[in-house]
Amino acid sequence: MTIIYSCSLDVPEAPSKPEVTAVDRSQITLTWSSPKSDGGSPITGYVIEKKETSSTRWTKAVRDSVADTTLTVKDLIEGKEYEFRVAAVNKAGSGPFSEPSEPRITKPPYDIPEAPGKPEVTAVDSKQITILWSPPKSDGGSPITGYIIEKKETSSTRWTKAVRDSISETSLTVKDLIEGKEYEFRVAAINKAGTGPFSEPSEPRITKPPYDVPEAPGKPDVTAVDSKQITITWSPPKSDGGSPITGYIIEKKETTSTRWVKAHRDSVTETSLVVKDLIEGKEYVFHVAAINKAGTGPFSEPSEPRIAKPPYDVPEAPGKPEVTAVDRTQITLSWTSPKSDGGSPIKGYIIEKKETSSTRWTKAVKDSVTETTIMVKDLIEGSKYEFRVAAVNKAGTGPFSEPSEPTIPNLHMMFPVHQARLKSQLLRVNR
Repeated sequence: MTIIYSCSLDVPEAPSKPEVTAVDRSQITLTWSSPKSDGGSPITGYVIEKKETSSTRWTKAVRDSVADTTLTVKDLIEGKEYEFRVAAVNKAGSGPFSEPSEPRITKPPYDIPEAPGKPEVTAVDSKQITILWSPPKSDGGSPITGYIIEKKETSSTRWTKAVRDSISETSLTVKDLIEGKEYEFRVAAINKAGTGPFSEPSEPRITKPPYDVPEAPGKPDVTAVDSKQITITWSPPKSDGGSPITGYIIEKKETTSTRWVKAHRDSVTETSLVVKDLIEGKEYVFHVAAINKAGTGPFSEPSEPRIAKPPYDVPEAPGKPEVTAVDRTQITLSWTSPKSDGGSPIKGYIIEKKETSSTRWTKAVKDSVTETTIMVKDLIEGSKYEFRVAAVNKAGTGPFSEPSEPTIPNLHMMFPVHQARLKSQLLRVNR
């Protein structure tokens, strides 16, 4: 009896989904794992097919089957997106194809860099601005070879190169700017793959000197007053604007006017000034501005108003005169000095008299007197008089005192000392 042995072979199962392990501009490397089942016959190779994602047609990636579970597929078109699939081959034939790989684009094995950090302005001058930035977080897989810097006036939408060539540092002083214009800056990194995206623009900055005008000085204080000059003093500004103060401009204004004029022809370096050539009796205010390399800063708050006048006032009124002696044609007065001499020594007193029946005051003596007592002569017997006194100093005549009590010069009103003198005279006549 003849025994026949039968051996049934199947094609292999599908390999695993291919993985892309390397990408270049014209080739992609794949790897995959063998099928879970070889169908009962050793696998002799693998068939690899490729397809552009924009197409439905699969074509061989290599002409012949390959024995390994990895392959570099060459002669691809740069910039195209590809998928790949693999089928295993054994003695029974080719098995089913694997699930397609994830789509990949042929390109260099690195990307362009990410955007650098937002540029920071670190220095400003009248015609240049210095900026600083941080490198991108990712260089795209290829070392950064330089940076492109662009500038833009904030009033424009057009970006232009800030420097002609790329630079390798992460800072730059952008020159040849227009003073007074406001600029923004942005930066892009370069590597072997090309130029990456631009950074966020910097904060806008105006080209100007690296210092500002000073702040306003302190409100001026009046420290001395005379008839034609006033002395003022002030404190320096809290900030000099970054440049030393070189002087101060002082202006004056009469309080009845709205026009400020220079109080001194030139600027002064001190923080005090005697303002001369003022008009006596006029009321003035003063303000001050500081100067540095950037120019003149704002004026201070105006000083308190002051009148140009001598540094002293007229005296206050003396005390109310008192009658200390009476005769038929004369009266003796006495008074106390003013409580204040107005800041200038009293030089004398003016005495006035008035009959109580009149409203008219007249001088009791032609000249002023230096004492605080006087005998007023040549009075009319029987008339009733009042007297008042004013003190005189360098500033002039002060206010008159309160009038004395009304007094009548006559024999019946004589004080005892005068009555005794009269009795003695009468006895001599009778003899």
